[in-house]
Amino acid sequence: MTSCATCGDLSYHFAVTGQDESLPASVQNLKRLWTREYTLGHDVLLCPTCGAWFELNHDAAFTGSGNGDSQTLERLAPEVWSPLERLLHGDTANPDTLLTEAFTRLNEALLLRAFECMKIEVFAAWLPALVTRFVAASDPEPLYRVLVLVIDVAVLRTKYLELIRVQPAPLAREAKWLTQLCEEAAAKRR
Repeated sequence: MTSCATCGDLSYHFAVTGQDESLPASVQNLKRLWTREYTLGHDVLLCPTCGAWFELNHDAAFTGSGNGDSQTLERLAPEVWSPLERLLHGDTANPDTLLTEAFTRLNEALLLRAFECMKIEVFAAWLPALVTRFVAASDPEPLYRVLVLVIDVAVLRTKYLELIRVQPAPLAREAKWLTQLCEEAAAKRR
């Protein structure tokens, strides 16, 4: 807890599991970054007073009564929100350093959501660094889950295909799959 008038009463981790519980009212004073409803999925909240960042997860249980729903609110540490903030603001100055921080410090949901919410031109600026890491990674699966976002955006798909085609062979199976999916999507659009 902090001395902030807006979010000071919010602990570092708050969980609600059931129908008779709810998050503290002060959560309503936080600024949502991704979604508009306080009952949907996954979001990041920002305190407008002190700048603290929070991760909100809402897991719906489809049991009929809704009493199996759960919500968690977690205050993010600076080492977590700092790379997230830089990704969201389109900081492409030091891509290798920022990608290392992001893939090390952000959970998968935050990482994927950050790239999903990026402006297309910012994502395009990240593609060279992402593809370079993708083909060199010993575990390319996390990068695959980020890069799969390029399939449905023509400009990103085209840039990905240009970048992957100049990579030395052999490509990991994830890179081959993504390349095939991008080529199929491009062929459908012709």
